Amino acid sequence: MRKIITLNILLIICLSIASCYEPEEGCLDVLSSNYSIDADSACEDCCVYPSLSIRVRQQYDTLSVSKLDTFTNSIGQDIVFHNLEILAHDFKMVSVSDQVIAVSDSIDVSSTIDGVEVQSKVPDDVIFIRPTRFSYALGQFTYPDTYKSISMQVGLSDTLNYVDRSELDSEDVLNVEADTLYISETAGFVFARLEVQTDPTDSMSLVTYDLYGDNVNYSHHWNIDTTYVRGNDIEVELLMDYKDWLFDIDWSMEEQAVLSALELQFGSLFQ
Repeated sequence: MRKIITLNILLIICLSIASCYEPEEGCLDVLSSNYSIDADSACEDCCVYPSLSIRVRQQYDTLSVSKLDTFTNSIGQDIVFHNLEILAHDFKMVSVSDQVIAVSDSIDVSSTIDGVEVQSKVPDDVIFIRPTRFSYALGQFTYPDTYKSISMQVGLSDTLNYVDRSELDSEDVLNVEADTLYISETAGFVFARLEVQTDPTDSMSLVTYDLYGDNVNYSHHWNIDTTYVRGNDIEVELLMDYKDWLFDIDWSMEEQAVLSALELQFGSLFQ
């Protein structure tokens, strides 16, 4: 009899504990930033994923660059720097095992290239580089590994250069930040725009150089040594040195000659 009472008591206790237990929902994707080891069932759209970002360090030799800085070239000419805007996209991380990985985010776009309408899916990672911003989020990145290098397309591919902007999200970089660089449907975008005052004593000497050519639209690679831990954000540094680009430019030349020299030397800007 006593055994039966004891068993009943234990049964009541177990049932009470079971009735108080509430299953826990959570993110069950181990690649997410908020993976829950204690969750019993998957939540709906609650997973948060890590992102890849670029931190751009802009300098002239060893000094950080700011608007209205004065730069001196190799022949003693001074210019006042006002602004530089650059479009870039198609970032790819290369692992030590030579796997090439891009961000997970993508968009469907419609472009008209040489009179032919083309439908494409492209990475959603366009950035608009300027001196007043240092960090640029590229998108979700969920591939744990050790990475040795990264590449980006400076300028825009034909697919994005001639994109139908009306089909892009209203907050897309090409519709908002880069709107100032847009020319027309047939001409596309300016890939880079430099504004300098060629005579520091004359505010009327401000010149805008729009850079379009193949030397401004190319793939840039640089080495890194980064181990990406699952679930963590990853940030890669990109160095831009204005001195390597502008130091040998003769600003007394005709404007078109200066523009040609800027385009020819543009690749030396990124380190």
